[in-house]
Amino acid sequence: MNSATGRKVLTARNIADATDKVGRAYLWRACEMMLRGSGEGGRLYAELAVTRGEDDPFVRANHLRTLSLGLVVKELKDRGATVVHREVVTGDSTEQSPEVTTGHRTGRLVVEWQR
Repeated sequence: MNSATGRKVLTARNIADATDKVGRAYLWRACEMMLRGSGEGGRLYAELAVTRGEDDPFVRANHLRTLSLGLVVKELKDRGATVVHREVVTGDSTEQSPEVTTGHRTGRLVVEWQR
């Protein structure tokens, strides 16, 4: 039997912000189960709409909920994850879709689970 070696990687773009608190808890649990069990641990690359303070057309058009990046980081740390990288970019610095307007904020996280 041939076993895969190396680190496992998951991506979650606009999944955390497309669900509620219970859905995110299941998402983080699934990520933890898939990544912690791998031989060398694994990484999650997550992207989500973060709080902007005013109505965001991108969020509305895609049926998303803006989230506090701090809240998401806390939820992940509570599941035993380590946040390796954290950033917020605006619509000007990312080409997500034509509906994105200046000021759209996207949070990006790189998260690891060790063995």
